[in-house]
Parts: sequence; C-alpha cells; structure tokens
Amino acid sequence: MSQERFEVGKQPHIEITECMGDLVVRSWAETAVLIKSGDYKTNETESGLTITSQDSLKLTIPEASSLSIHTVHGDVEIKRVEGTISLQTAYGDAAIHGAGSLKIGTVQNDLAIKQIHGSVSVETVYGDTAVRGCDDLSLGAVHGDLSARAVDGTADIVEVYGDISLRGVSGSVTVKQGSRDANLRGLRGDSTHLPDIAGDIRLHGPLSSGEHRFTANGDIVLHWPSEEALTVTAVAPSIKNRLLSSVEESEDSLTGQIGENGPAVFLNTEGEIILKGMDREKSDWPDEGMAFDFDFDFDFADFNEKINSEVFAQVNRITDELETKFGPDFAERMAEKFAHKAEKEAVKVEKAAERAIRQAERAMRQAEQKMQRHRPPAPPRPPAAPFTAVKPKPKVSSEEQLKILKMVEKGIISPDEAGTLLNALEG
Repeated sequence: MSQERFEVGKQPHIEITECMGDLVVRSWAETAVLIKSGDYKTNETESGLTITSQDSLKLTIPEASSLSIHTVHGDVEIKRVEGTISLQTAYGDAAIHGAGSLKIGTVQNDLAIKQIHGSVSVETVYGDTAVRGCDDLSLGAVHGDLSARAVDGTADIVEVYGDISLRGVSGSVTVKQGSRDANLRGLRGDSTHLPDIAGDIRLHGPLSSGEHRFTANGDIVLHWPSEEALTVTAVAPSIKNRLLSSVEESEDSLTGQIGENGPAVFLNTEGEIILKGMDREKSDWPDEGMAFDFDFDFDFADFNEKINSEVFAQVNRITDELETKFGPDFAERMAEKFAHKAEKEAVKVEKAAERAIRQAERAMRQAEQKMQRHRPPAPPRPPAAPFTAVKPKPKVSSEEQLKILKMVEKGIISPDEAGTLLNALEG
C-alpha cells in the first residue's frame, strides 16, 4: 500500500468522490494530508484536495479540515475532524466520533455518532443508530433500533422500525412513528409529541412545563416524582393509578394533578396505562426475606458487549493521542501491543458476565420457591357428587409463575393481587 503526503494548509476541504473499500479518516496537528491506499487518484484544488480510490483508503488530515464524502462501498470510520462532515452513501457501517456538524444521506448498515459539536442530520439508516452528544438531531427513517443521548437541542424523528431510547434531550421531541417500544428519560424540552407508537411507552419524569402527548397501541407506564407538579389526562381501557390522590374518572379516562402550573401530559393507548411514583420502583414485598436483589430489566446479553466496548474505547483513546503527537505509523505499532492486553480484558469481562447470568438465574429460582411458600394453602375440595366426574385442577406452570413474579417486581400488580391471580389460574 503506497503512502503520499500533500501540503494543504490548516483548514482544507477534502472531497472523496468514491472509495471502493473501507474508509478510515484521522486528524493530526500538521498541515498536510497523508494518504494510504493501493490504487487512488488525487486532484489538488484551491481549497484542498479531491480523492478517488479503487481500494480501501486511509487518510490523516489536518484537525480543522472539512470533509465531503460521496460514496463508500465499505465501512466508514472518522475521528476528530473539527469542520463539517457530509456523507452521501455508505454501504457498510459508519462511525463518526467528533465533528463540527454532520449531514448523512444513506447508511446501509449500522450508524454510530459521538461528540458532534453542531447539528446532526440523517436521512436513512437501514441498521441500528446510536447518537451520543450533539446539538439538534434530525432523523428520517431508522430501520433498526434508535438510541440517542445527550442531545443539546431538539430531536425531530420521522420513523423508527425498532425500539426507541431517548435520554437527556434538552429541546422539544417529535417522533412521528415508532413500530416497537419507546423508552424516554430526561426530556427537558417544553413539548413532546409521540403520536403513533405501536408498542409500549415507558416515560420517566419529570418534564418541563408545556404540553406533552403520547399515543401507543401497547401499554404506557408513567414514572413521576411525587413532589413534582403535574397535570395528566389518561385515556385507555384499563388505567392503574398509583400516583395521584385526587382524580376525576370515567369508564375509560382519568384526569388528575399534583401541585400547580405543572406540565400537561396526555396519555392515550389501546392497552393499559400505569401511573407510578418514582419512589415506588421496588414492590412492597413482605419482610420475610422476599425482597429481590436483582433487576429483571437488566440486559445480561448486552452486558459483555458494553464493558468490552469500554475496554477498547480506552485503547482507541490512547492510540488516537499517540497518532496526533507522533503520526499514524507509530500509533499503529503501539496499537498492536495494546490490542493483546485488550483481548485478555475482554475474556475476563465475558467470564464475569457469565457468572452474573448464573447468579440471576439462581435468584429467580429462589424467588419462585419463596413465592410458593408464601402462597396461602388452597381450601379442601368438597366431596364429589355421585356419578359426577371431577375435572382435575389445572396447575400453574413455572413459566406463568415467573411472569407473575416479574409483574410484581415491576410494580404492575401488588403481592396480594399476585396471590389472587395465582389462585384464579388454578381454578
């Protein structure tokens, strides 16, 4: 793979018309572009450089560069470019870490965005999308899951086919359509509008003063601090109120409030609405050792991946610093040494995750056994009438018992209700 250096100044505009393989872009403190590729063509312009590559392409560019990319047939990885970045089409994954602002057309696989100092605009992603840190966020169609955090502006989203997770959004939020569940926390804008969520909505308050509307086909669970002002209107076939002390109810609606001048929250669903205080995250189990010491909602399958990514993130941070100071060749040699250590750490993390899963499984079995011990004894059967066949009493399966335990743990039903439900299932 050949290497060539071009002097371009401090703030060049780099244009990549086509890259037939993977594209990797890094920045450094020098005023030159360093190109590594097996087969490429360049054209020097008044503002910078134009590049076309018939192979994979690796660039090291000045920190203050702006970058315009038309088509990449492989993966895209860009780190710490202070200017604007535009990417028209990527046929693989795309990962952008650090930019002034970002505009993307289409990504055929997954998209990861982090630490963008300006706005982010994306038209279509056919995989999952993760955004960590930007100003205004504008998304068209996301065909996988969406996770967005630390958005220091508005979030305007057209359609998400997977799950939605929004956390820490300073401005207003609009999601026109979601095909699965939505998990919302730390929304600080004065308006929120989710008019069409096909799955469940889990909303953690508080919210800023203003109007916030949520419509779903599944269940809606509102977690709200009991000391925060709120006016809520809920419409659903089933509404469970564990938050408001004074309400007005009809057959399928409820209206109530806490304090004065709070945000107006409108909830509408074909499923069930549950209103819960934030101080009631844990169920009120009896004192005889019945309190769970684990969380059913913990994602053990993702545990190893998250910790593993943190290990490699530290390695990437160190190699990026070396690359900025000493150039890409030195950084690559050092990265090989760090990689071996990171692999050992990944093995340790995987073993720890497996131990955590085994501990959770044991705790679930113990909880099920304790639930059975605390169940009141069934009354004796009356003697069978002459010449009348008695149907055998159905037994509650372990799977049904576990589902009821989960419902109690999440606060959906009380322990008394759980006992009633178990007795009903047993006929």
